[in-house]
This record gives sequence, structure tokens and C-alpha cells, in this order.
Amino acid sequence: MDITHAQQPQEDVRAEAAKALQDALDRRDNGGRTPR
Repeated sequence: MDITHAQQPQEDVRAEAAKALQDALDRRDNGGRTPR
């Protein structure tokens, strides 16, 4: 049942990690407020 994990492109994982990191940076830059 690990086929879904094997088929998931590594780029998706990296993109999600980058998005989470950017969200954290945006919150920090905004003094804890959600960006936009």
C-alpha cells in the first residue's frame, strides 16, 4: 500500500516544504499576523 508514496513526485514534497517555510517567514515578518 506504499505505492502512493512511491508515486508521489519528490518535487511535490519539496514544494510543500518550501510553501510551509515561506508561510512561516511571512508570519514572522508580519509580527505574527497572517500575510495578506
